[in-house]
This record gives sequence, C-alpha cells and structure tokens, in this order.
Amino acid sequence: MGTCYRLSSTGNWQSRGEHIYHTRIWNVMEAEVPITTMCGDNMVPQFFFDHQFKTMIPTRDEWEDADAPVVPEGTITVYTDGSNEPRGTGAGNFFNGLSTDLSIPLGTRASVFQAETYAIMKCATVLQTLDLTNTCVYICSDSQAAITA
Repeated sequence: MGTCYRLSSTGNWQSRGEHIYHTRIWNVMEAEVPITTMCGDNMVPQFFFDHQFKTMIPTRDEWEDADAPVVPEGTITVYTDGSNEPRGTGAGNFFNGLSTDLSIPLGTRASVFQAETYAIMKCATVLQTLDLTNTCVYICSDSQAAITA
C-alpha cells in the first residue's frame, strides 16, 4: 500500500478500466484507510547535476612548490575536518572569519568518512547563505575519499 500511496500522491498512479489484480490496491486502501485519499504535502525529489564547483587534488610536490601555490594568496579559504575518538565522532569547519566556526558532534555511531562528508556538506551549506556570488572559495579537506565520493 505504501507504494500505491506514494504513486498516487505524486500523481503517478495510473489505472485504466476495471480495477483488477494489483490495481485493486487503490480500492482496498481507499476503503480501509480513507485518509489516504486526502491531499498531502508529499514532495517529489528533484536532482540537479549541474556542478558549480571544481575538485582539485594536488600532489605533494604541488603543495611544496612555493613558486606556484595551490591556493592563490588572497583567496577565500575555508577548512573542513571529521574525526573519531572513543568519546564520539565529530565534524568541524573553520571559516577564516567569514562565519562562525562550527564543531558538530555526530554521536558514537558515525564513521570518520561520514564525519568528513558531513563537514564538507555543512560548509557548503553555510557558504551558500553568505553573499559570495561570483566569488572563488577554496574548501580544503584532508579526506580524498570524501572529495572523490
């Protein structure tokens, strides 16, 4: 019935003619759970794959080359990190004065990878609330796995 309700509430349930076989689910649902025929606030997910960012993973030599720095001087740079210790897992963001730095506890069940990816996501979310239109911002993370995921 869950799938029938989801399809119906998003306008994707199609029935033609007599309700037989699996299309009878709608009739059963309507009779046994009348509230399912009411309008709901279900939202259809929308995915946007137009990336407004570029990922760079410099080599150690590129980091150590003082003549051509990886992060150009004077650019906005923020840092993210995730960590795990016996007391729990956490994510953090250092905004370099742009916003309030964040230290986010994630409990004892989150992995370091989850903490790293959450830190990057939270950083991007905060940066979107700032007036940085057409501004290049470098988000630095020490997790290649999170960056390439």
